Amino acid sequence: MAKNVEKIIKKIEFSMRLENMPLTKEDKSYLRDCIKKNKDIGEVLQEIVINHTYNKEFVSVRKQKIPKKS
Repeated sequence: MAKNVEKIIKKIEFSMRLENMPLTKEDKSYLRDCIKKNKDIGEVLQEIVINHTYNKEFVSVRKQKIPKKS
């Protein structure tokens, strides 16, 4: 099973490189979890969207209290 999982990941990685979008270690980890059915694809997609759209600077600014104008 492990060899098959790695073979699938290598094929996906090759395709992504052709599109100039190499996979990160985290991407490969997500793929392993999905292929082995350790995680639901919906959960993984949600995590990926949050990780790639989550602006940490914005959040840190939002957590600060904004002084009220007098």
